[in-house]
Amino acid sequence: MSKRIVGFSTGSLFKLGITPPVAASMIVDLGCNALEISFLKINSHEEINPEDFDLSSMNSLKHFCLHAPINWSNNKKDYLDAMTRFYPGVTAVIHPDTIEDFTIFDYRTIDPLFENMNNGKNTIFKSVGGMAQLLSFCPRFNVCLDVNHAYSNDPSGHLGDQFVSCFGSRIKQVHLSGYSPDWGHVPLFLTKQYELIKQAALANAPIIIESVLGNVDQLEQEYKYIIETLDVLDELEGLREKHSGARLV
Repeated sequence: MSKRIVGFSTGSLFKLGITPPVAASMIVDLGCNALEISFLKINSHEEINPEDFDLSSMNSLKHFCLHAPINWSNNKKDYLDAMTRFYPGVTAVIHPDTIEDFTIFDYRTIDPLFENMNNGKNTIFKSVGGMAQLLSFCPRFNVCLDVNHAYSNDPSGHLGDQFVSCFGSRIKQVHLSGYSPDWGHVPLFLTKQYELIKQAALANAPIIIESVLGNVDQLEQEYKYIIETLDVLDELEGLREKHSGARLV
């Protein structure tokens, strides 16, 4: 049994036409102890309704969050207020390049995690420096580190390592998926990008899998592959500590 906090975003199943409430139940039933409900693609705050979800089944979760939409240009207050209906202080992952005025969070009981952006965005929030500027704006702002996005900007892995070393405990969640320059977020059991799982593990935060799945069976395949790899990494780390810092990973 893994000691890690790991689960999926409901967005992993969106290409299969599975609605977020049904996807959330599937993720919980799989035995995941973390869940992100994604509202990334919605076009109205009225689509955010806690009553659509079986929240009682989520009591076993160790980590729960929402993902804010990206098409919310004119009425962010309505969207934020709708998200707090899940519960006051709910954690929400937010793309910082969609925010014009960060004071919008001052008087709302929401815990914002700002996500680093991928190489397709023209924004300072792809870099450590840009994200550091944002975090300096407000002490209650924290980070969702997307290792896929960092890898898209720097396949050497150095940028992802810099995010981990610079932000440390302010990384409250990790987004994990395999990377493809053509398809973006893809399953890791197919790409075998061990280095991305290792980077996610080093962040020492709840891991939300964002791999976009091609069929329902891949949900369990991806979860099993990532959990088994994390368990190996943790075992190697334990051996390294036991043997006085020998480099095993």
